[in-house]
Parts: sequence; structure tokens; C-alpha cells
Amino acid sequence: MNRDLNVEMCTKNMKVAALSFKMEDFQLMNVIGNRIMSDCLFGDNENFALFGFFIKQMALDYLNLKPRITQSDFLGAKLIGEDYLGILLSSSQDISIDIAKPWADYHEFNIRIRQYSASDIDKSIKEIYGDNANITENVRYWLIDFLVKDREILYDSKNNFLKGLIDEFQRVGLTYNYTVIDTVIFSCLIALDRYYEYFVFQYTAGNGVLDTEKVKTTFFPYIDKVKQFSSSRELDYREVTHLLWQLIKSWRESFIHYAELPYKTVQKPVELSKEAKKKLSEAISKALQKEVKS
Repeated sequence: MNRDLNVEMCTKNMKVAALSFKMEDFQLMNVIGNRIMSDCLFGDNENFALFGFFIKQMALDYLNLKPRITQSDFLGAKLIGEDYLGILLSSSQDISIDIAKPWADYHEFNIRIRQYSASDIDKSIKEIYGDNANITENVRYWLIDFLVKDREILYDSKNNFLKGLIDEFQRVGLTYNYTVIDTVIFSCLIALDRYYEYFVFQYTAGNGVLDTEKVKTTFFPYIDKVKQFSSSRELDYREVTHLLWQLIKSWRESFIHYAELPYKTVQKPVELSKEAKKKLSEAISKALQKEVKS
């Protein structure tokens, strides 16, 4: 596809993502992030795939935040998002941009939004933990070593190994803070897991057995790359962006093959905010009191 036309497609979707954020339609924003990444297939466009990935992650962050925090806190979180989207849109127009900058900008957004993402941690408890990104860095080394050591668990079609690693990484990062390399590796694990879900669907036989040779030849090289990047003191952002693009590309191509996976179409229950839970509890209490009196 003509590259200029592909850039035009992606740019228009970036603007729609910004508008959907303004309207607080984070489900649409999530879809637009996916669309940008899929559109990049048509032009082999690594940079915009990265921007699409960031937009999707941002949408998921705000989908998670909105029901969990107070309205005043959410407005503060939204201001941070608006600032970041402006930076991201500007970066998307710079054809000569150093790809390290979008990574640094995305990391800075995550650092700023962390105060809201970890808002369920009591202030006195936060003071005990404090900020120490060295802890997260060392946990990252352990988790990636653990992934390398136990990667044959990926032969089991029922495993949730990558999701488990992501959960532990996120928990520690939100508690202790994290570095830009942590943000990069965390992103790679997310992309690896998204592709792996489709891979398992594609290569699991009717008896539930996954094609182990396919896992070995397809995923083990990706894991080795993640290990290499995690151990690097001087990260090659172009190379790591290329890895992310390879994973995104395989994931979005798989989406074309299989559409939404059957087990992912089940709607998760909506989590109520603390304020809503309190109001619901009070309403139930009043109703019970009336029932007792009657």
C-alpha cells in the first residue's frame, strides 16, 4: 500500500482516538487502538503500530480507572491523559522522530497516572513502601529468568504463564515505581501474550494438545529477545520496537484469521466505584430497616 495513504489512515484514527478520549468513550478508544495496529499491516508501519499499542493500553487504563476512583480524582487523571495524547499526536506527525522519544513519553505518562492506578493502596501503606524502582528492576530480572527457565510450560494449552508474569510485574511496578526499561519489557510481555492466545487457539488439536514444536520455533526466539532487552543497559529502541511490531503484526493477522476468540466475547461484570458501593450499601440498609419495621 502507498505509505502516504497508510499514514493518512493511521493519522485519522489517532484523531478519532483523541475525540473518543474526550467523550470518555474508552471502549471506542480501545477499538481505535486495535484499528491503528491493523491498519499498519497494510503499510508495514512500525511507528504507528507503536502509537496504536500505546492508545489501546491507555484506553484500558481509563476503562479500569473510571469505576474505581472518585470523580474528582478521575478528572485529574483525565488531564494527564489529555496532555499525553497531545504529545502522542505531535510525535505521530514527526517523520524523523527518534523512536526512543515515544517510549520515554509513554513511560512518563505511566509514571504520572500511577498515583491513580495505585489509589486503592492506603496512604499510610504507601509511605511504608515508598518509591524504589530498583526493586521493580530486580523483580523484572527474576521474572524474565523465570520465563526463560520455565518456558516449556507454554507447551500446555491450559497455562496462563504470561498473564501470571504480567500480573506480578504490574503489581510490583505500581507499588514501587519503575524505569523506562521496565515499561518496555512490560509492553513486550503484553504483546507476546496477545499473540500467544491466538497461537494456542490455532495450534491446539481437538484433544487439547498444543503443537510443541511450533511453540519452540515460534515463541522461544521471542522470549530470548525479551531476555536480551531486559538485560541490556543500553536499550536499542529501534530493535525493541521492531520486536513489538512483529508480535503486533502476528496478533492482528491472527485476528483476521479467527476474529474475536470465542472465550473472549464473554462480558466481564462491571466493577462499581467506592462511592457507588457505599450508596448501594446504604440503600440496601435502609430497605432492610423498613422491612424490619413493617
